[in-house]
Amino acid sequence: MYPRASRNHASGSAKCGHGARLQPESPSPSLGTEPPSKFLGTSHADGAGRTRQHRSSSPEGRCLATPWFVRPAERPIGLTVDSTDQVPVAESENHTIRSILPAGVVTTLAGMAGAPGAVDGVWTSAQFRLPTAPALADSGTIRVADSGKHAVRASDATRRVTTFAGVLGRPGTADGTAALLTDLFCIAVNARGTVFVGDWDNHAVRRIPGGNTTTIVSIAGVDRLLPGPLPGQLRAVTGIAAPAPGMLIPTTPHAVLRAIGPF
Repeated sequence: MYPRASRNHASGSAKCGHGARLQPESPSPSLGTEPPSKFLGTSHADGAGRTRQHRSSSPEGRCLATPWFVRPAERPIGLTVDSTDQVPVAESENHTIRSILPAGVVTTLAGMAGAPGAVDGVWTSAQFRLPTAPALADSGTIRVADSGKHAVRASDATRRVTTFAGVLGRPGTADGTAALLTDLFCIAVNARGTVFVGDWDNHAVRRIPGGNTTTIVSIAGVDRLLPGPLPGQLRAVTGIAAPAPGMLIPTTPHAVLRAIGPF
């Protein structure tokens, strides 16, 4: 049973027992940047590239290096930054995970460029189909949403790729150690190492501690945006953040929400 609560119609939020709730997030100011005019790397080949710094409108006014590709990239969707300032990037339609090194060198971390598939293995012997949203986990492991194969994949420090959750090529809504996911789009990892996945086609947030999947926000397969007592309902989860224990911030095409509960 999920806790019940009354809804605050004026604010559009809902509160429920034990503090568990799903509510719209307040708007935040946008961050503008100058458009980049130099580029980094290539679409299909590894090697050194070029970067140019441009000034952010953040209060600190820091200069940020903007990575890009000399030729049109194959739809990079999602990136992260590790402790050594390497930038893993999901080059989705090239079916690979690339890494931009601090010196401006682009390498392939995992996947066979231009060859979609569903194969676990080491380095370029592994295959993805439309990977998105790399996220750092423990011991340098990268979790990746393998959107086209409905699974969460893991690439460790030795570049070995394994399937962390889901069944490759089989969509569905089932929870558990043999969970089924559908068309994933985003991943977040909290400070405890718990993995949260935005399950796009199931309109839900799934939690995966140690490979055991549960649906914690929304009802999998129900396409409706409805803030309120958890589980609430979401519609096509496009992004997710886990900024603090017990808090998730999922986004949909039409809203940014905050979910608070025993996550």
